[in-house]
Order: sequence, then structure tokens, then C-alpha cells
Amino acid sequence: LGGVVAPLLGWIADHYGMAATFQSLAALSVVGAVFAYLLKPVTYERLARLLDELSSMRPAATDELVIKTSFGYHALRLSDIEYAEARNKHVVFHLRDGRDIEALESFRSVEDRLEQNAVFFKCHRSYQVNLRNIDHFDRTDIVMRSGACIPLSRSCKQGFQDAYFAARFEGGRH
Repeated sequence: LGGVVAPLLGWIADHYGMAATFQSLAALSVVGAVFAYLLKPVTYERLARLLDELSSMRPAATDELVIKTSFGYHALRLSDIEYAEARNKHVVFHLRDGRDIEALESFRSVEDRLEQNAVFFKCHRSYQVNLRNIDHFDRTDIVMRSGACIPLSRSCKQGFQDAYFAARFEGGRH
């Protein structure tokens, strides 16, 4: 394909006065290696819209979660997430290394994405925990490896226990 396209692009560039850079960009777009172009000046809204489109086209990775924050987009490894907490219409991810990252997303949208992974469980209306980062639990509380104490609702108790033991002894929840 390059043998046919390159002379054609060269002719178009010569005929219309395009620079060599535009020739190479045009060649990439013809073979499908370009998602979109942003022309200067780049607005934040246009960039954000293109990143949203691109992230929706990407196949979901099973070992990471891409979230939108006030600083841009972050890819979090699921194993690094200790628990997620709903706070003021946003979600705060508490990580194993002690960092907290606030996502500008609703808890419901994050909950739906984390539910697809067998190691996360919604133990309370405001919390979703990584079953592999739990130190211990009792009737009313879950204590994470970091020492954080997460409430366990009565209505979730049995489902939590089933999920916890399945994750520990069967390698995941079914």
C-alpha cells in the first residue's frame, strides 16, 4: 500500500504546497494509524472530548481502571486499589501505597466497572473493597491491610462472606 500511496501523496503535496510533515501525517491517516488530529490552538474541551472517545474505543483491560480526575486521566492497577469510597458525588480511591485519588465520576459508574472484576465487593452503600487487600473482618467492620476500618452493612454480610472466601480459596468470585 505504501508504494501506491507515497507517490500519490507526494503529488498532492507538490500540487497543493503541503509540507513534508503533512505528507507523513496524511500517509498515516490513509493507512488507519491515526485516531484524530488536533489543530492549534487546542482547547481543553476538544482534547477532553477526543480522550473520552479514545478511551471508549479501547478494550477494557482486566487489570486496570481508567478514571477521570481534576488532573486528567489516570490508569489505576486494580491490585493497587485497597477500596473505593463515595464522597461528595465523587469517588475517592484509597491505594495500597497510602495515596488517595479522587475521581470526578459517580460512585455508580465506578461500581459498575469494578463489579466486572471478581475481587471487588460492595460492602456498604458508600464503599467497595478489594477482597485481596483485606486484613480481617467481623460482624460489622472490615479492616484493610492499611488499617482502614470499613463498615459492613447487615444486608451485605452473607454475600460479603461468600465473596471473600471464594476470592481467598477459589481465586475469584463467580
